[in-house]
Amino acid sequence: MCTEVKHLELAVKEVFFKIKDKGKDKSILNGVSFSVKNGEILAILGPTGSGKTTLLNLISGRQKFTSGKITLNGQTLDKRLRRRLALVQQQDVFFSQLTLIETLQFTANIRMPESTSASQKQAEIDEIVQSLRLTKCLNTVIGDMFVKGLSGGEKKRASIACELLTDPDILLLDEPTSGLDSTTARDIMNCIHDSAKIHKKLVITTIHQPASKLYHMFDRLVLLSDGYCLYNGESKHVLPYFQQLGYTCESGYNPADFLMDILSTEDESEINKFRSHAKSHTIEASSNNDITSNNRQGNWKDKKDELKISDSDTDSLLEETRVSIDLQPEKTHGSGDKYLILGRHEDRWTTGWFTQYKALAGRGLKQSIGVLKQGYTLTQAAIVTVLCSLVYFRIGVSYETSRDVFGLMFFYVGYWTFIPAMTVISSYPAERPVIIKERASGAYRLSAYFCSTMTSVLPDLFIQPVVMFVLFFWIGGFGGPAELFPALIINLLQAFACFGLGQFLSVLCKDLRMAITTLFSYLISSYLLGGFFSRNVPIWMEWIKYVSLFYYPYAYTITLIVSGIDDIPCNQTKIDEFPKCNHNASLFVTSEDILEQSNVFLPPYVIFIIILCYTALIRLASYLVLRFKKETLV
Repeated sequence: MCTEVKHLELAVKEVFFKIKDKGKDKSILNGVSFSVKNGEILAILGPTGSGKTTLLNLISGRQKFTSGKITLNGQTLDKRLRRRLALVQQQDVFFSQLTLIETLQFTANIRMPESTSASQKQAEIDEIVQSLRLTKCLNTVIGDMFVKGLSGGEKKRASIACELLTDPDILLLDEPTSGLDSTTARDIMNCIHDSAKIHKKLVITTIHQPASKLYHMFDRLVLLSDGYCLYNGESKHVLPYFQQLGYTCESGYNPADFLMDILSTEDESEINKFRSHAKSHTIEASSNNDITSNNRQGNWKDKKDELKISDSDTDSLLEETRVSIDLQPEKTHGSGDKYLILGRHEDRWTTGWFTQYKALAGRGLKQSIGVLKQGYTLTQAAIVTVLCSLVYFRIGVSYETSRDVFGLMFFYVGYWTFIPAMTVISSYPAERPVIIKERASGAYRLSAYFCSTMTSVLPDLFIQPVVMFVLFFWIGGFGGPAELFPALIINLLQAFACFGLGQFLSVLCKDLRMAITTLFSYLISSYLLGGFFSRNVPIWMEWIKYVSLFYYPYAYTITLIVSGIDDIPCNQTKIDEFPKCNHNASLFVTSEDILEQSNVFLPPYVIFIIILCYTALIRLASYLVLRFKKETLV
């Protein structure tokens, strides 16, 4: 947090942003302009719906503006330069089962350079934790709606702590004090103030209605109303500015409340008056970005006349202007490279692939283990296992019990087809905002995250399915190791594939209800038309079973189990069940006949290859939809 950049100036020039609303263009921001330097705190004030959060999203690159320009030291603020920027969102998003210290350590490991030693990382964490008064809750889980964890104020401070750990040059904060008590809000703003003044960070924060003490921490103000900028300048000049317009703030009255009353007016004539005056004011302010010193001094003289600023204030403004003239690019790379050399973040990633994977996999495992420790999924699996064990206790494998064996395996494979997919679909909405936020900030490679998701499912993948399957095999008496281990491997592959199916649907369908509906529709169709409930499926619908994730592991498992059944004379069976017995009762019914009656025709090695192929294809599809489907929090 101690790295300082010599000169930084962020400029927003005539930015417009429109969205489609019922087929029509709706303006959210209308020609907003301002500039701010490192060491300053710029506050964006305005009522709800004025465009504050949208403006931060445009600066951070979360959204693309319709027209205008955003520059850093005169260079277009592109994806590379935005790595110097951190955004603290209004919504605090974390992995709920991690403690605060685990969350901070994850951020340090993945966002701080690998050259930084573990002791240095811990020292940075300790410094930020102390400044934000988070020491007492370091070992508390983040929590969610089901698990009690950090309070709202603690989560907000944790969000800021995670971003400060990255040592950003530019810090954007969206409503950092909303919903907090005055003491917590003051602590947060004191830390932000120190970041700007001591460590020379460039700070931009949106704020709805700050207390008077917090208001006086701001160096510059941007006032928004319905997407229009009604003021852009130093905070100490805002009251004289509106006094010239006929609005005087009473002595002892909170200036922020006074400004919010003005910005929230519904009087169209007053609003038009503010807009027209602000437009001419913005033109003058934009001319301050000219490089020529004489032009800058002339503009400040105009402002002095307009706002009746004292000579001493004018001198300070001119001095500030002279400093800003020096904010020119110091170096460039090659003749064709326009990027500034600003001292840090030159590499695309601050950490290597393996470091990112290790940190992400560790976090995912802790999250999965935390969910398991809650006991709900384990209790569900235990109840199901006990009930099935009681029903199918030592039934063995024979022609007489084959239908019972098929029923149990149908239930097991169906259970571990549905549960993994549903687990991911139901849990991903809570993780989505975290992943979007981290990916938008360039924290790690998508491939590292994707591989880590395959590792983090291991507790669910091995503990419950393995225990349940082994118990079913042993209690039911379905065979020995030769049948158990191949069938277990196939069913673990099936669970792994279904985790991927859940990930694919949860990313593809942003609406949770759509993802669940799609999964249910697919699985019910697979069960119904797979030939297990009805052998008289219409010919034109028979192909559906071959695109079913359920059919192949079920077919492989029952093939292994019934392969040891001895041949049975036709006269000891229901002759009408086996067509060949209708012609010759002296023939024998084999295990192949039993499988064919259950619509299983493929040999085991073919089924195994098919399962491997669709597992790989599902995982590939999950990666591709993560790669190419653009997701945003707004």
